[in-house]
Amino acid sequence: MARKAGRNILKFIGWLSGTILGALGVITSGCGHDPVAYGLPPSVYISGDVKSGDEGIQGIQVRMLSADGSQVFDSFLSDQYGNYWLEEEVDVFSLPDSVRVEAADIDGAQNGSYLPADTLVHVEFQQTSAPDIYIHVDFDLVPEEE
Repeated sequence: MARKAGRNILKFIGWLSGTILGALGVITSGCGHDPVAYGLPPSVYISGDVKSGDEGIQGIQVRMLSADGSQVFDSFLSDQYGNYWLEEEVDVFSLPDSVRVEAADIDGAQNGSYLPADTLVHVEFQQTSAPDIYIHVDFDLVPEEE
C-alpha cells in the first residue's frame, strides 16, 4: 500500500512539474528575444553616378549615413567615370527607414570644384528570395563659383 501511495505521489509530482514547466515555456517563448534569422544577413547596396551635366566626375566622396547623419555606414570615391558603389550589412529587424547619401568634392580643384549634395533615401525590405536591397542614386553636381 505504501509503495502504491509513493508511486502515485511521484506520478503527481512529475505531472505537476511537467505542467508548470510546459506552461512557463509557452508563456516566455516570445518575451523580448530576437527571432532566429538563418543565412547571410541582408545588405543595402546603393550605387549610381556622380556627374556635372553629361560628364562623370572622378574623386567625389560619396557616403551612406544614418538619416540624422550621426553614423557613417560606408564611403567611396567615385571612379574616372563618376561611378560609385556603397554597401552596408543590416539586421532585418532593425532596418532603418531611410539613409542619407551625400556627395562631396574633397580633392579641391584637381577634378574641378563642385558644391556638395545629399539626399534622403527610403529603405524598404521586400520579403523575397533575395534579402538584399538595391537602390540607385545619381548626383548631378553644380560647379562651385570662383
